[in-house]
Amino acid sequence: MRLADQVRPEWRRVSQPVEGAALLFRVRGLGLHVGYALGGRRMLHASGEAGQSVIQDFTTMIWAPRLEGIYVYDA
Repeated sequence: MRLADQVRPEWRRVSQPVEGAALLFRVRGLGLHVGYALGGRRMLHASGEAGQSVIQDFTTMIWAPRLEGIYVYDA
């Protein structure tokens, strides 16, 4: 069981993104970056390079290999 699954049981891991889901990405091997699924392949997240929030495709070669999991809130 993944750490994120153990620490926050009200967050349920799903296999497909839905609007409003949290997208957890690995940074330096750890799940440290979160994006907000907007529907389709788009996400809203904070970009350190851009210095602001941006909308990007999370299926690109930059993000897809880093995707740790997709989570929806069940509480």
